[in-house]
Amino acid sequence: MKRISIGFSVVLAVLILILAVGLIQAGNLQRPQRGPQSPLGTGFTYQGQLMKDDLPLNGDCDVAFRLYDAASGGDQVGSTITRTLTISNGLLTVNLDFGTGVFTGTARWLGLAVKCPGDAGFTTFGERQALTPAPYALYTSNADLLDGQHASDFVTQASADTRYAPMGYVEAGLGPQWVATIKRYATITNTSNFGVGDAPRDIAFDGVNMWIANTNDDNVSVLRVSDGYRIMTPTVGSHPYGIAFDGVNMWTANIWDNTVSVIRVNDGVLVATYPVGSSPYDLAFDGVNMWVANYGSATVSVLRASDGFHVMTPTVAVHPAWLAFDGVNIWVSNEGSNSVSVLRASDGYHVMTPTVTQPEGLAFDGANMWIVSHPGSVSVLRVSDGYRVMTPTVGVQAMGIAFDGASMWVASSGSDNISVLRASDGALIQTISIVDPCNITFDGVYMWITREPADIVSRR
Repeated sequence: MKRISIGFSVVLAVLILILAVGLIQAGNLQRPQRGPQSPLGTGFTYQGQLMKDDLPLNGDCDVAFRLYDAASGGDQVGSTITRTLTISNGLLTVNLDFGTGVFTGTARWLGLAVKCPGDAGFTTFGERQALTPAPYALYTSNADLLDGQHASDFVTQASADTRYAPMGYVEAGLGPQWVATIKRYATITNTSNFGVGDAPRDIAFDGVNMWIANTNDDNVSVLRVSDGYRIMTPTVGSHPYGIAFDGVNMWTANIWDNTVSVIRVNDGVLVATYPVGSSPYDLAFDGVNMWVANYGSATVSVLRASDGFHVMTPTVAVHPAWLAFDGVNIWVSNEGSNSVSVLRASDGYHVMTPTVTQPEGLAFDGANMWIVSHPGSVSVLRVSDGYRVMTPTVGVQAMGIAFDGASMWVASSGSDNISVLRASDGALIQTISIVDPCNITFDGVYMWITREPADIVSRR
């Protein structure tokens, strides 16, 4: 039998920290009573996928987990935890507890070794994975406080229909609380390519499948994220540009016929087609309404997701192109005016208009909005007041951006690469070579990148 290290990769999905769990319940949200709290404990959850010879591993294997104080070399911290795990389709989940005194605010790395039936001993594989940021919630004695205020102060009261939805699914009527889910995933080193339609541009995840808008084919390719299998190819309006999920249906912005198409995700049926403004370009869902950037009319159409009712049409600057939601406001990148319009989601009130050169895609990290500038940088603005936190440099002709819970991934077609930036300080972690990347999104394990000229999507 080949040793595990040969052709063996690990996909880490480490330390899911759900800040809103326990506050968000089916029914009306009630403000929790404050009082003495039980200790948080020192355990956390590790999730991963083990691949051997590019195939998911199945069976019972022994896995040894060790903490270190350095990315390589260094010293082991705490004891080794060894578990016999039943691995199905490569997937494993295990609770780890290295005890007290290991997460003290100093950086830690997790190393793995595996022994499967027929192996002579444990094989260490892959690089150690930096454990950030979730374990250090264990180190914070006031983890339920933010600037001295209790976490419940930041939870917006919602209707009885509001509830937390795991696995990427968002129920219609969900308020902004879902933004409080923070995840940390490691960089994945293998790339898989899947053929789609002509000129794949935008991409969205429904919790199970990836939806790719094929601009020149007037349809959408629906791929199963586990293996890239094509589930279906629903027809939509003319030249779909943007795409977004509302928890029940997938919406496309059809730039040539000034409409949006609404497709039911479970069977691909076209539920509705609604008229919007001139040249609809991108979409974003705020939990109740779908926002549509009208590139040709300098407006945003706001449609109620449940029935398509036209709620309002705020005016923005020239050529609004990309949209993102921060849990309170909708951010609109205006390509033609070097600015970003920030609109309050509840009523469309114009909050502020920060200046950003040739703004493109946007992504929210839980505190700051990251706005790609086409020439090759990212403006990181604090959402509370628009203050510019930093401006990391990326490749030229930058466009798409996505957040994996710890890092921002920025696609730059002019440089044929993706820049992976650490969200905490903007440091460049990795530059990945990939030809003609356009847009990018995250499924919880993999990054998916549309590559328009080649008519493929890459999963990495």
